[in-house]
Amino acid sequence: MMNFDYLAAQSILLKIPGGVFAAILAIIPTIIAERIQQNNYTGASMCIISFVGVLILAVIKEGAVKLLGYYLSWAMSGAGALLAATIGANVSGYTKKIFYNSCMVAATTLGSFIGPLIMLEREAPRYITGGIVYCVGNGVAIICFLLDRAIMVRKNKLRLANPPDHRPDLSDAPTDVEDKGFIYKL
Repeated sequence: MMNFDYLAAQSILLKIPGGVFAAILAIIPTIIAERIQQNNYTGASMCIISFVGVLILAVIKEGAVKLLGYYLSWAMSGAGALLAATIGANVSGYTKKIFYNSCMVAATTLGSFIGPLIMLEREAPRYITGGIVYCVGNGVAIICFLLDRAIMVRKNKLRLANPPDHRPDLSDAPTDVEDKGFIYKL
């Protein structure tokens, strides 16, 4: 008969370093992004690191390298923090900001619900389907960060080339689209 209390304690102990990596990989990228003024590039970089971690988990059959993959996969926490920072800095207008933040929370909740469902028990211990889906998700996030940045760069160039005659009253809470003097933080 197995001692499940011991296994539960081991599981909890193994989660502690993952939580530490999640915290480190959320704090350090935000500091880097602030220093270099590049939220989107830093967010995309975190997605690449997470992609590599998930790829290691999916491809390597066994060994200590899988643990490295597990820890690297937590870089997505940094991407999430930078996504929230990008929304906070680049969305103007009270209602629009609430809508974007609500969409981010809803998408995160949906992902947290679906994530465990794609880890098919018959594929244990490698969970190939889950690894593929997580890799695709990281790839989509990389593309979104880079596409978002490209769109903001284009809009910033247009706005700087054609500055408005007057800025709208900020007490009216204009959106970033309505305020033609609004410059996006990259």
